[in-house]
Parts: sequence; C-alpha cells; structure tokens
Amino acid sequence: MNIVEIARKSWNIYRRYLLALILPLLALMFISLTVFAMIETGTVILYHENRTEIVSGVIRSGTPELMGESDEKYFEVDALESGGKYGLEIWFDSGFIPASDVASSWVGAVISFKSENSAEYRLDIYNFRNSSWEPLRSGEVDQNEVVWENIISENPEDYINASENFMMIRIRTSDEENAHRLGANSLIYGALKPPDIAKVWAANLGFILGLGFCFGVAIVSAQAAASKGVKDIKGILKTAGRKFPRIFAAGIAPAALLFILAYSILTPWGMLLFSPMLLLIFSCAYVLPEALVRSSNPLKSLKVSFKLAWGNLGVTLILWSLFAALWFLIGPLLVIGTIAIGLLLPLWMVMLSVTYMDRAGLMTSEGPGEETGPKN
Repeated sequence: MNIVEIARKSWNIYRRYLLALILPLLALMFISLTVFAMIETGTVILYHENRTEIVSGVIRSGTPELMGESDEKYFEVDALESGGKYGLEIWFDSGFIPASDVASSWVGAVISFKSENSAEYRLDIYNFRNSSWEPLRSGEVDQNEVVWENIISENPEDYINASENFMMIRIRTSDEENAHRLGANSLIYGALKPPDIAKVWAANLGFILGLGFCFGVAIVSAQAAASKGVKDIKGILKTAGRKFPRIFAAGIAPAALLFILAYSILTPWGMLLFSPMLLLIFSCAYVLPEALVRSSNPLKSLKVSFKLAWGNLGVTLILWSLFAALWFLIGPLLVIGTIAIGLLLPLWMVMLSVTYMDRAGLMTSEGPGEETGPKN
C-alpha cells in the first residue's frame, strides 16, 4: 500500500474503533495535566517592593506603594541639582524571599518607568556576597514608559541578603545637563522556585507509559481489523491491557532515547546527541507493533523495526513528519492543540500500525478500506 491507501484504511479503522482509540488518550491527557498542576514544575514566585530609600532626589508625588500595580499612578522623584548637573539615586528592597525559592534557579526584577525630560538611567543590583553593586541595564529614557526585565541565573543566592532574605536594586542618573523626573509605575521582583525533579520525572514516566497503552489500543484495533475480528471497546481495552507488558518491555529502549533527547537537547553537549538520537528513535517506529502482534522479544522487535523503518524510508519519514507537525506545531495551540492531539494522535498510531502490518505481510491493500485476513 502507498501512503494514500494506508491513510484510507487507517481512517476506516479509526472510525470503527473511535471511542476505544480516543477515550484512553483524552483520559491520559486530563490526568497528566492534573498531576503536573499539583507538583512543582518550576514556579515563578512574585514579590513586591518592601522598602524604598531616596539616596539622592526629592519625592514629587505619590508613594512607593503605587509601584505594586501597573496602572497610571506613578511614584515620582525629582533629580537634585549640584554644580549645574542633575542626578538622582533610589534604592529598592524586595519583600522576604525564602532561600528555597532561589536554590539552583534564578532571581530577577521588572521595573516600568518613564522620565520627564530625557536622561540616561542605570539599573544595578546588589551582590551581597561581594558587597558591591553590579550593573543590570542602562539606557536613555524619556516620557515614553519603558519596561526593563532583568534576570540573574548565575549564583542567584549571591543577590539575596543572607540574614533578612531580600533583594536590593537601585536606579540612578548622574551628571545630566537637564532637570528630570523619574516616574516609576511598577516594580516586581521574581524568583523561580526549582521543580521537584523526582516528581517531574515520575510524572513524565507515567505519561509515557500511558502513551504506550494508547499505542497498544491502536495496534490491537488494527490487528482486529486485519483479521476481520469484531471487538467492542471493552474487548479492545482488555486486550491492550493484557498485552501491555510486551509494550512496556519493547518500549524501554525508545522511551529511554526519548528521555535523553528531551532532557539534553538544551545543554551545551545536547546538540551533539540530537541527530544520532533522532535517527535511533526514527528506527524504532515499528518496535511496538512487532512486539505486540508477533509477540517478539524486545531485541528481535528492535531488529525488525530497524529493518522495516529503513526498508520503507519514504513512508516512515512521512509518518514521522505528520507526528512532528501534530505534536510540535499544533500541540502548543492551547485548547485547540490539546483537542487536536486527543483526536488525531490515535489516528497516527493506527497509520503506523497499518503500515507495519502491511510491510510485515499481515494485511493486504485489496479494496478501499476492506480489512483482510493475515497472510500465512
């Protein structure tokens, strides 16, 4: 069968076993979303301004409390004149930040402000370990409000006071020709609370195991169609559950490769693994159908999968491209992406299973969408 015939036959199987195919995946996605919402996966904790000190300057209007929200209420400070030059300096302290919120993570500050009369502003953060100010950002600011976002990811604990657990930043100007006035709209500090790695890995592992079961449902559905077997949703799910240990055993290798690829691709050495890992995962396209349909052991399943994948390079490449488009392009589209994956991923699984059974000689392509018995 060519890819068009595979798609047509798969669509007929998909329609026949629609509920059995989509309900497990939708349930898995709902459970996974609930679990990830309950565990710490890396949460940004926000803190507001706690204490403000005017080192140089005069308050024109408002109070520091106005910086708690981004609105049209400004805390305004006029620059002081000295020797014909103008400048101001304000120190800001955050509220209490627990040390656990910055361990192996980052801290930062976001300030939105404007300036009546243009001036060169500098934003610094205090390094408590070195007892010194370090520059974050600088630039010319005028009456158009700007937002400066600043994140410290290297040794973030150095920027937290060891005894009182607060951050300190300052904004300043100096030696300006013109009088100017700072208008601060909002100031928010942030710290990324590190994830509970053990729980995140457990949740990811649970999701992959659940995905394996969903794949098993697709394989059983394709097998039932090929043998002209008629199974209801209960029979499909029961068979997939009974054969799940085979799915688990055969899926260890590709799942491990997927984990390594996902968690290393953003590391400095991760890109070196990208191409070989991707090729290995590509080669494992038919390992699960082989293990389940022919009851092959994991090693033989891998061997057969490699042979079929590279012997049918074009079709396999198209199938993986469809998966990539669904998962990486459509998947992130919030609600629409979630629904699309829940409905279309089972169809993709069926297409992969039908391709395997056709290439393994277990299904013929005679008749549009007509399932035939296995070849002996």
